[in-house]
Amino acid sequence: MQTAQSLSIRPVTWLPYVSMQYLTDACEIKIVKKGDRLSIPIAGKKYEVEVVAFEPVNEESVQIRKWTEFKVLKKDSMEADHFYDPTVDEEIRQLMGKDYPNAQRYQRTTNK
Repeated sequence: MQTAQSLSIRPVTWLPYVSMQYLTDACEIKIVKKGDRLSIPIAGKKYEVEVVAFEPVNEESVQIRKWTEFKVLKKDSMEADHFYDPTVDEEIRQLMGKDYPNAQRYQRTTNK
């Protein structure tokens, strides 16, 4: 089984902003193929995303690992919605320390 280097997903209905690290953590070790739907738990609710593409492209299915980079597309589009910015995420991890899963609350209140 090949590891996904990158994974393009799009929300089935709506997806609140989450860090790319959160997506990676929520989906780690899952095996996916194009067209699969993943359930992402966020703040007690589950949001569905659809796997649109991944690298390596010549594989039928891939496994999501910690180093898999996510690209979130706009709903019903191949246009990127937002990208993982490692410098921003690293700053938040340093500020939040061990409490990193709660960094989403920090981002929403500081990025208005």
